[in-house]
Amino acid sequence: MGRSNTIANEARKNKEFNEFLEQKDKELDERLRQLKEGVNSSVEKYYSQNEWNNKPVLTYAKKDWQTTSTWSMDNVVNIVREIGKAISGGGASDLPSGNETPPDPATAEKIKENQPAIKSSISNIEETAISLVCGIMQSFKEVNSITSTQVVRDLPLGYGLHLFFGMEVSVYSRKQFFHNDFIQQYSMFFTVRYSLDEQISQTKMDIAKTLQFQIEINNSLKIKNSEVFEKNATKAIEESSIDMYESAERFQKLVNKKLDESNAELLIKMNELIKLHVAQMKLEMNRKLKIASS
Repeated sequence: MGRSNTIANEARKNKEFNEFLEQKDKELDERLRQLKEGVNSSVEKYYSQNEWNNKPVLTYAKKDWQTTSTWSMDNVVNIVREIGKAISGGGASDLPSGNETPPDPATAEKIKENQPAIKSSISNIEETAISLVCGIMQSFKEVNSITSTQVVRDLPLGYGLHLFFGMEVSVYSRKQFFHNDFIQQYSMFFTVRYSLDEQISQTKMDIAKTLQFQIEINNSLKIKNSEVFEKNATKAIEESSIDMYESAERFQKLVNKKLDESNAELLIKMNELIKLHVAQMKLEMNRKLKIASS
């Protein structure tokens, strides 16, 4: 489990705070277990409804602690980026440690065959993770709210790969330790599955539509992010709290920056897929014209 330096330092100095963290860590383990059940249930439902076969490619679980003032999505996103690079650039042996479901030899070989195509779309995993993390953070109505939220989502990544993602974030107030700061603990669990049946059923336009949908989600999150900031800013002004205002402003800018970067990457990939689709349609049309004229 990771902890920010601020929390780790406080735990070393303060026995009461350390006991508090140990108790919350036990609760986090139980929440992670429930999160895994939710994601695995989503996997089972998706493939059974479609009557598709599937094989695991990777499965990772992660939990961490941060204070609101030091909060960053990098801890979460970097894990996913590392995994994305491994899938697109090598075999199963290149995946980071901690993979709970390494692919069997046949699945690994199939992914290797598709690597040129997968490499061009692997950022879908990364950008999807960023969007999901940004989205769940919007559930906190105020910077100083004390709450817990869980989200489970799934999205096709193309070429038979499908992402199932779950995340829970809880916010706790411990002003005797951190004054006006708040503690965030999160658990994350995701798995990527490969299905030959799903790959056969997908077209490039299907994948492009998925990316377009993700862009629309990101834009909705930006609007909601602005609304949340306005509420937090108003509350901070009413309470004459500079710390609260700065925390709200910092969070808004961080989330908007990540969503803008995600949209830019998704738009590039979407346009590439549309161009490939059009090129394939032209080739097919020319082929039919040749047959008709012969």
